[in-house]
Amino acid sequence: WDRQSPIGISQVETESTPAPRLHRQDGEIDWSLPAVQIANRIRGLKPWPGCFTHWQRDPQAVRLIIDQALVLAASAEGQAGEILELNEQGIHVATGSGRIVIEQLKPAGKRMLSSAEFLRGYPLATGNQFG
Repeated sequence: WDRQSPIGISQVETESTPAPRLHRQDGEIDWSLPAVQIANRIRGLKPWPGCFTHWQRDPQAVRLIIDQALVLAASAEGQAGEILELNEQGIHVATGSGRIVIEQLKPAGKRMLSSAEFLRGYPLATGNQFG
């Protein structure tokens, strides 16, 4: 066995470092980050710890686990975490740079829902704030 791989370059053992241990709080979305970075974080932290945010709904905050999202090149007019638009494509949220479209999400204790299913059961509106 010659330890050669046709893919990539072998790692130099003396220069390698272990990755930090993940904690549940690492999944909380910071909406001030660029949209691309948030989308990568959602993909990278799936399935555990998963990415989540909070939506302030009277009388308490609802924890939303974001399962699938995509980045739109459109500029974000609102402040980070603000819901800009609700349509058949998903829930458009402003980020630090650009906007992200949430396609699938899961309210805490419920099943995974598409954004259309979520909007039929929850009174989310433009101008609401995540985070």
